[in-house]
Amino acid sequence: MEIQEKKAPVAPDLHEYLNNNRIIIRNTARKEDVLNDLVESMRDANTVMDIDALRAGIFKREKLMSTGIGLGIAIPHVRLDSVSGLTMSVMVVRNGIPDYLSLDDIPVRLVFLLAAHSDQHAEYLRVLSRLSAILKDEDFREHLISLPDARSLFKNLEDSVIDRGPE
Repeated sequence: MEIQEKKAPVAPDLHEYLNNNRIIIRNTARKEDVLNDLVESMRDANTVMDIDALRAGIFKREKLMSTGIGLGIAIPHVRLDSVSGLTMSVMVVRNGIPDYLSLDDIPVRLVFLLAAHSDQHAEYLRVLSRLSAILKDEDFREHLISLPDARSLFKNLEDSVIDRGPE
């Protein structure tokens, strides 16, 4: 009987889901504006066929329960037939989002919006898990918030995925 070596899951490649055009940095913002701006930033994504359906899906999901997961992080997410592949946009709000309810009442300052096709369950969960894992580190979160521009933020996210390897 041959023993097969179990392969570790591959860490997501950020280039597949995100680019500098979908990273936004603000000093202040309200929740509704944050979600709308993140959805709008996905207009350049060739994976999003219906921006209005994406907006409706994100706001519908948010009405069910806040996606503010704690530690100053929110991950609004939706799976839709009108999205052909996993896509992400990111916003840093340095002074926090006053009306973004979070499970731990800590003001949300990092928002990662994820959209995927309705049948992309495994990949969707893998990316959600990966984000959660790298964002547990308080020093890393604070570092992301302090970065001056989208390019720096993308590079730091990319390096953290590569340097930390699969979870």
